[in-house]
Amino acid sequence: MNIVECLQEEMVALIREHPNQHISYQQFMNTALYHPKSGYYSQNRVKLGKKGDFYTNAHVGDVYGTVLAKAFLNEVSKWRSSEVSKGSVWQLVEMGSGDGRLMEQVIRALVEFGVSSSEVEIYLVETSSEHRRIQRERLQPISPYSIKWCEKIEEIEPRAYTILYSNELVDAFPVHVLEWDGTQWLEVYVREDAGRWTEELGSCSSEELLYAMQELPVPSKVGQRVEMNLFAKKWLQTLSTWMNAGAIFTIDYGVSMDELYADFRYQGTIRGYCQHQIVSHLPDNVGEVDLTAHVNFDLLKQWGEKYRLETALHQSQSEFLIEQGILELMPPATHDPFSSAEKKRRAIKQLVHPQWMGAAFQVLVQTKYTEST
Repeated sequence: MNIVECLQEEMVALIREHPNQHISYQQFMNTALYHPKSGYYSQNRVKLGKKGDFYTNAHVGDVYGTVLAKAFLNEVSKWRSSEVSKGSVWQLVEMGSGDGRLMEQVIRALVEFGVSSSEVEIYLVETSSEHRRIQRERLQPISPYSIKWCEKIEEIEPRAYTILYSNELVDAFPVHVLEWDGTQWLEVYVREDAGRWTEELGSCSSEELLYAMQELPVPSKVGQRVEMNLFAKKWLQTLSTWMNAGAIFTIDYGVSMDELYADFRYQGTIRGYCQHQIVSHLPDNVGEVDLTAHVNFDLLKQWGEKYRLETALHQSQSEFLIEQGILELMPPATHDPFSSAEKKRRAIKQLVHPQWMGAAFQVLVQTKYTEST
């Protein structure tokens, strides 16, 4: 039995164990993506880049990490100006680092900016043992800084100040899918029928979900679907509780609450990706397909404020990168389209142009300060 068949068998068993013979989309995604043996992110296969299923901004040249590192140091400098920071070491934490490419770029930039190994500690929070292996192979040979790996943020002893960032992590959190029936929200469930995944509507699966639905505007159309990312809500609460003071950078593709209700998003935003193609979010080859849903940045901000995280910045990727000086890194044009300078110019354009990555991705910075800072 291959990996796909093993995972399908596990999912069918979960469905049959349920009294209503179905599971929530959250449970479906969680199993498909994070099953410890057969889940998409647990497997030893290429997921990122040209040979994988999708690109991240870290795979478009090597400039993204440089700009991020500059933004991180700007936040650290604000903290350094306070009396409480004198002599303190700060932490840099990446959550869900994938193949480690972005952290590699950040580390190289920190070295270039003159950050000494005595100033900062680096941590990577990664649940996938396969990804931890890949990250170690990439980062340990090039880093002058102390790097440690863990599976949960709680395994790290928080310093006085932390910069924590994630890149395309929140969109991969399992979500509940809701549908408006004209009077109330119903939950969309997944069931198995003659070897195929199908959907059915039912009442909400938890009190937590019922409570969270109150934060959603009433749609104008019957049948409107929207996702609810309770994993993200819990994630922010956990980070705020753990952190003494610092900044959380969330980089992802997503939209505002109003944009989620656009006509062309009538069926929601949950998608499957395989070999750079959009495929069914209920795939036959479950475990070989990346499943994602757009991030609702309005809810992230609301939840953050509830958990003592102030919204310091929310911009499109284009606005953020330009404000942080990415255009200053643009080399002069050459007549050789294959030169390193032209490749860098194309990478910067792809990152900032609104019709490419510039508008699709958002950057949210949420800060937490103690009374003394």
